[in-house]
Amino acid sequence: MAEENQIPCSSVREAISAIADDEAAPLSSDVVDRHLATCAACAAYRTRLTTLAAQVPAIPATDAPDLTARILAGGWPPETARARVLRWGLVAIAGGGLASTLWVLALELLHAGPDHAGHESAALTIALWAGFGLVAARPGLARPYLPLTALAVGGLMLAAAVDIIGGRVTWTEEVVHLNLVLAWLLAWLLAREVPSTAVLARPGSGPVWVPPPRGAEAR
Repeated sequence: MAEENQIPCSSVREAISAIADDEAAPLSSDVVDRHLATCAACAAYRTRLTTLAAQVPAIPATDAPDLTARILAGGWPPETARARVLRWGLVAIAGGGLASTLWVLALELLHAGPDHAGHESAALTIALWAGFGLVAARPGLARPYLPLTALAVGGLMLAAAVDIIGGRVTWTEEVVHLNLVLAWLLAWLLAREVPSTAVLARPGSGPVWVPPPRGAEAR
């Protein structure tokens, strides 16, 4: 009897569960029964397990139908024509803006000498153009990107307006910043065409999107 008392309750309960499932148990039924004769907790455990097994009938396994093709066909519709136009428009503006900013920065570095403030402004502009390019490539990122870019583009436009009013620059020198405003508007329109998260239609295909339900924006 002392030997059964030295067996951990966890081992006994594992054996009880295995016996109930008609599986190989780590302990024999005789050892389990002798332990249960002296352990009220394990005896109660077996009673609960037996009661539960009686209440849950065994359900035979059945083959489930393969719904992969049906889910892929209905879950990820192709890109809409409107979204395609907006995306490629954003690609063109972002690519042109990034190229022109890099060109101007290169000329300043070669001829104008170090200008810390100008370099910081150029770095911010480059980051914005790169971000808009990323949105064009991954439209599902459009919504979370909009608030930050609205602040950055708004700040640049405000600074340009102050400089024009103060006579430090002419409006023709700052009109190029309007491309940032146009890019933001295209990103905003693109965000209305796609959900806020990108999904994969098939392995290696890249992110696609599901157009929002009609009337979703109105709600």
